[in-house]
Amino acid sequence: MIVDAVQVVTRTDSPREILTPDDIESIPLTVEHFSHRLGCMVRGSNRAIPPNIEYRGVMDPGIYVTVYIHGNSAAGSSGIEKMRSHTLTALAFREQTSWTAVSGSVPAIALGVCMEREQLSRFGMQDLLEDLFHNDQTVLKAQAAADFRTIAEAWEILRADMAKPVDLLRLETHALDIFSKGMEILQSCSGDKKSQLRTRLLAMCDAVEADISRDWTMADFAQEAGMSIRSLSEKFRIEFDMTPFEFLRERRLLRARDAIINGDQQIGDAARLVGYSSSAHFCTAFKKQFGVTPGACRLETKHH
Repeated sequence: MIVDAVQVVTRTDSPREILTPDDIESIPLTVEHFSHRLGCMVRGSNRAIPPNIEYRGVMDPGIYVTVYIHGNSAAGSSGIEKMRSHTLTALAFREQTSWTAVSGSVPAIALGVCMEREQLSRFGMQDLLEDLFHNDQTVLKAQAAADFRTIAEAWEILRADMAKPVDLLRLETHALDIFSKGMEILQSCSGDKKSQLRTRLLAMCDAVEADISRDWTMADFAQEAGMSIRSLSEKFRIEFDMTPFEFLRERRLLRARDAIINGDQQIGDAARLVGYSSSAHFCTAFKKQFGVTPGACRLETKHH
């Protein structure tokens, strides 16, 4: 999350300790870049953000898009809402808003891209922000599953060498793509009916994430979404450009990849963790999706 005027508060059972601004420097940032060409700020870390930390700040008017690569958090202005791993979260603020974000119980890796109102106006896009809101609404939040391409783009940004012009160009290209996707999901949920539909579909996605190894059926998906199988099939594809089973496979492979890269899981254990009964089937699906075997993925990550 990209936040202005941040105070960092440790979450303990004892009275909360408000850290000084200098303590913010201890939060690892591997990318912090303002693009004058695009008018956007890019911030992120490929080193895990400490868990159980509360960030209090003021969000300036603008659009903020975050890719949660690993781990999760919660945030809100009047109440805390969960931000899930492997999601694209977009926030729009109409006016300055007090905001609280809480890192999850496990270390998180995330990337944020934002354009404030001043920059949107500079590029003639001020109406994009205003058109998102209805009546006296001041904050709009939308979430969608981050697809493999978005996760890969976020990783490329985090691994960019800022001293290399080609890496910098690639960083800005990926940042613009991520920001555009965030705008799309904000626009798709700005209407009441669409927002309600997306909420129901995201409830189904949450259920899948919570029980990733379950032997899911279409009837199970439909029950979690509170709609018929036919309606779910149609609406899920429109919203996410994939079927519920494609979503399940994507989530399983991303979860397994996290376990292999960030944990000490053996390949077979990672496969079983996400519901694959056959290690061979898992390795085939993994290589088809990521272009490398699970073992090669682990070695490749250690070299970065």
